[in-house]
Amino acid sequence: RIFAMQTGFAMLEAAYARPSGAANIMMKNLMDMLVGAIAFFFVGFEIAYGIRPGFIDDGTFDWTFWFIQFSYATTAATIDSGALAGRVSFNSYVLLSMMMSGVIYPVVLSWTWGGGWLQKWGFIDFAGGVVVHAVGASSALVCAAFCGPRIGRFRRYCGWRGVWAKLFMERRTDEYYRGPQNDIERVVFEDIRLIHNPVQALFGGFLLFCGFLAFNPASTYSTIKNDDLVVARATAATLLSGASTSVAVFLSAAVLRRSAIVSVPEFSTALVAGLVSSCSCCHVVPAACSILIGLTSALVALATQHLLDGMMIDDTVSAVAAHGPPGILGSISVALFAKPDCTNNIAGLFFGGGQAAWELLGVQLTGCLAIVSFSLVATYVTVFLIDRLVGFRCSRAAEIVGLDYVEHDYEDGTMQKSPEKSYLVQETPEPHRNDSFYEKYKHSTSPNKLYAKGSNNSKSSVGSAGSSSDDKKEQEPPVEAPIDEKEAESERGTVEI
Repeated sequence: RIFAMQTGFAMLEAAYARPSGAANIMMKNLMDMLVGAIAFFFVGFEIAYGIRPGFIDDGTFDWTFWFIQFSYATTAATIDSGALAGRVSFNSYVLLSMMMSGVIYPVVLSWTWGGGWLQKWGFIDFAGGVVVHAVGASSALVCAAFCGPRIGRFRRYCGWRGVWAKLFMERRTDEYYRGPQNDIERVVFEDIRLIHNPVQALFGGFLLFCGFLAFNPASTYSTIKNDDLVVARATAATLLSGASTSVAVFLSAAVLRRSAIVSVPEFSTALVAGLVSSCSCCHVVPAACSILIGLTSALVALATQHLLDGMMIDDTVSAVAAHGPPGILGSISVALFAKPDCTNNIAGLFFGGGQAAWELLGVQLTGCLAIVSFSLVATYVTVFLIDRLVGFRCSRAAEIVGLDYVEHDYEDGTMQKSPEKSYLVQETPEPHRNDSFYEKYKHSTSPNKLYAKGSNNSKSSVGSAGSSSDDKKEQEPPVEAPIDEKEAESERGTVEI
C-alpha cells in the first residue's frame, strides 16, 4: 500500500494537468519508481546507511527494509512532478528524479535515520514529515521558481528582476508566459484551469489516504512486542489528522470567500496537508492533538498556496504548500504535544516536558532548517546543471501543443484535423522534438497557408491556417490589450522579486 501511494499521486497530478499532458504526468510518475529503484539500489542506499545491496544475495540483507526506504525515496521525488506539471522536459525530469532518489534524499536520510548527526542530536521524525515531504517540497519550490509558470497561468505575469533573474537564469520576457502570442497559438492553446478532472483528483485523494494509513504505521518496521500499540496509535492519529481537514476547508471558504462552497482543489490540498502533518508525530501525540495539528496544517497549507499565487510561482498541484509547511509543523509538534506512555518517554511542552522539551524543540527546529536548506541548495545545483547541459523547460510549441504529442508520440486524431497544431509541432526545436513524430507530420501543412500576407517570421501574428476565401470573412480573434508593466509588477504584492 505504501508503493500504491505513487498511484494516488499520479492520479491527482494528472487531474490538474491539461488533457494533452496527462499521459506525460503518468509517465513521469512511473519513471519516478523505475529510475528511482535503480538509483537507490546502486547509490542511494549506500549513501544513507553505508551498506551496498549485494549483487549476489546471500540471505543476510534485509530487503524489506530496503523496499520501505525506496518507497519513501520515490515519494520525495514525485513531489517535483506535481509542481512542474505541463512545462518541464521529460528527459530533464528523469535526470532530476534520479538525483532526488539517488543522492539528495539519501543524504538527508543518512543524517536522520542512518545514524548521522541529526539522529545523534535526538531529532525525531517518525515517518518522514520533514525527511520525505519537506525535502520534496523544498525541491519543488526551487524547480517551480527556476522553470517559471505555465504559459497563460498568470495573465499579468511579472518575471524575476535584478539578482533573482540572474539566480534563476531567466532568459524569457514577461510576455512569453502571459498567453498565446499569435493567431496560430490562439487556435491551439488550451486555457489554464485549476483542475481539469475533479473526479480523478478526488479518487487520487482516496488512494493517498489509504496509502498514508500504511505509510505512517510502517515506520515501526514490525508489529511485535510494543510495536503493535505504536502501529495502532499511528494509524488513529493519521486518520484523525486527515479527517480534521474537513473542518479546515469550510473555515477557509468562509474566511477567504465569505462562502460555504468548498472547491475540489482546496479540498485535495487540505487533505494531503493534514495527512502529511501526521507523519513526524503520529506515534507520540494524543488523538485529540492530532486533530488540532491536522486542522492547523491544512489552513497553513491553503494560506501558503495563496502566498505562492501572489508571488506568481506556479505550483500546478499545490505540492509545495501541501507537503512543506505541514511537514515542518508536524515535526515541531513532537516537541509541543508528545505525551509519554508505555511505548515512549517523550514529553512535549504541553505535557510537562520542561527543559528537555525546550531542548527538543531546538533540535527539531535546527533539523528542519538544515534539511530544508540542503534540499534547496542541492536541487538548485542539480537543476542549474541540467538546464545548462540539456535544457530544463520544454519548448514553447511543445507546451502549447501538449507534451503527450511531442514527447511521447501520442496522436489522438486531432493532428491531421488541425493544421495549426501540426505547424507548431514542426516548429518545436531540438532536443525536445520526437524525430519520428516530426517526420510523420512535417509535410502535413503548407507554410503558405499558415502565414498571413506580410508576415515576417513565426513569432509574428498569422492568419487562420488553411483558411478558405469564405473563412477569411469570419471575424479575426481579438487581440488582447497591452498590459501595463507597472500594474503587472504590483501583482506580486509588496515583495519585489
